[in-house]
Amino acid sequence: MTISYISKPNRSLATKSKINRFQGVWSLLEGGNVDDDVLIDSCPAESPNREDEHEITQHLQAAIRQKQINIENGKRLNQSWSDAEHWRRLAKEHGYTLPHRHIPLSTSGIERVLHQLNVDQKFFRDHYGPRITYQEFVELNPDVPLWAFAGWILESISDEIT
Repeated sequence: MTISYISKPNRSLATKSKINRFQGVWSLLEGGNVDDDVLIDSCPAESPNREDEHEITQHLQAAIRQKQINIENGKRLNQSWSDAEHWRRLAKEHGYTLPHRHIPLSTSGIERVLHQLNVDQKFFRDHYGPRITYQEFVELNPDVPLWAFAGWILESISDEIT
């Protein structure tokens, strides 16, 4: 029996032990350097490894806890902005997805938004001051969510176009 692989970037590869649990031909949407054809043993499926399941469960629980913490922290952020609908329209026009509402403004968030909107640090400094750093901007705006910052940048881009 053969397994055909379809290469997709940035995906994890199924391990041979996981593949060997199944019978038949499978099209895996996983990437990696793997031989084109792999023979699968036709023996019954193996019982799952309890240690692997426990480790996966711990990682999932940690991710869920972190998401809950982020949402709780996001509640302290100012979510009422009169320009919100305008920002959503601008984001749609630019084919941009605004960040989640619970994500606070951070230096890495600023860099990510600027990169995704194809603007550079010079653009940021032209609009917010020639000497201000990302960290200073974050400290000056402690209650601002990242999505609002993205809206400000979208407005600035829109103003420059018109």
